[in-house]
Amino acid sequence: MPRHLLLPLLVGLTGCALPPLDKGEDSGATADSAPNDTGAVPTPCTVVEDPVALFGEVQAEVSAIIPTVVTVRWSPVVPGESWVSFGQSWEEARTARSQDQDDGGLGTTLLGLRASARYDYQVMVRVDGEVLCSPPAEVQTGALDPSLPTLTTVVSNGVASSGGFTLLPLSDMAGGQSSQLTIIDAEGHYVWFFPLRSHRMLLSQDRQAVLSFGDHAGPDQDGFIQRISLDGSTTEQIVVRGAHGDIAEVTPGTYATLGWDLRTVAGSDLTFAGESIVEVTDAGERVQIWSLWDALEPDLSGPFASGVPGYPEAVYWAHCNYLHYDLDRDAYYVASRYLDAVFEIDRATGHTRWILGGTHSDFAPTQGSITFDPHSVVPTEDGVLIFDTASTATVGSAAVEYALNEGARTATRTWQYETEDHLISGFFGNAQQLWNGNRLFALAANGQIDEVTPDYRLASRTRAPFGWSLGYATRIAELTQ
Repeated sequence: MPRHLLLPLLVGLTGCALPPLDKGEDSGATADSAPNDTGAVPTPCTVVEDPVALFGEVQAEVSAIIPTVVTVRWSPVVPGESWVSFGQSWEEARTARSQDQDDGGLGTTLLGLRASARYDYQVMVRVDGEVLCSPPAEVQTGALDPSLPTLTTVVSNGVASSGGFTLLPLSDMAGGQSSQLTIIDAEGHYVWFFPLRSHRMLLSQDRQAVLSFGDHAGPDQDGFIQRISLDGSTTEQIVVRGAHGDIAEVTPGTYATLGWDLRTVAGSDLTFAGESIVEVTDAGERVQIWSLWDALEPDLSGPFASGVPGYPEAVYWAHCNYLHYDLDRDAYYVASRYLDAVFEIDRATGHTRWILGGTHSDFAPTQGSITFDPHSVVPTEDGVLIFDTASTATVGSAAVEYALNEGARTATRTWQYETEDHLISGFFGNAQQLWNGNRLFALAANGQIDEVTPDYRLASRTRAPFGWSLGYATRIAELTQ
């Protein structure tokens, strides 16, 4: 057996922990601990003597709803490519491109700022190949919402982390009103937060809003995709009948979610709640892309679970719980917990390209068996990465990778990671492959996120306090354009 498959087993048998974080830093991520020293943002430019003659009046406004978001506006006198450079003296400057404003001027939103911290910013414009800028100015962000839980993040100093930002829905298990949509930086500091109970949030493809989805609507009920402006000032709702499970954004303004497809089967008096992929636009146009019924028929030997919202006479068949869209393959990926299987679906035709796992698998294992209890699936360069809630192939919840040979129809388990204490996330939980080769492993029910290298070194670990759970966690490299 390859060594990389032996590692999780050896950990379980010997009780040895995975390699600890090397002299890590506990950020105690309250975000109020962010450094407050400022200095000129180190971006090469020529400071103009008369900034008003070039930029008009430059204003920076802290959002009254999300006080870590700053909007900078100006009225350009001289046309040219423009942007804002911003940051603190201890960090590399970041940039945010300008956007047209309703008043005819320009502006941009500064994101990724920590609470109660001072930031320098400069407006910049490229004129005849030269970068001209306003004098450095300063803005201070507001305080955190006191209802936010204090996250604990340990970052390794000896293992490369991906950095970036994590979109992280947080819910208190007591069912209070303090549940939040949040974004945290690489050290676990809150940089965006909005009070809303949800299990999925995405940054919109136009980088103008956060998308949220938390409803689990039945076949005759309305679900809602919410679009929240970055400063929190506006919230739009897109109504989707029967929306449940998850959402994805396909193109700007076109979204996908899981819908229902209820049918009866000859030889049974049950109503089976099959599932579908539905696309909907901002304008409310709706089209069904795929139905599970096009790929499979239910095994009438059961057993089947009840509990379809608003439809007690129906039974669950597949319980699809995760949806991902991949632009490069123009394909949807769906995880089915009750079928112990994941699907790749051609968006253009609605055809099921393949099924991995369960009794209908199109792939044969090269060793052992193909076994998992999936709660997420995303494509990798040579296969898929799956969050296995817990199965006969694992001790606790695990991130597992399969290399797929689509020609030979074989699957090889090539990588598997569990925490050293074999935590089990009984709901939600997901795994993501990051741009630097690391994997994000989110144990939602346990309130924990690990970033792990391909050779099983822990790059960082973030924990929420007891009583808080996570939704699906999504890490991105940048917030601003």
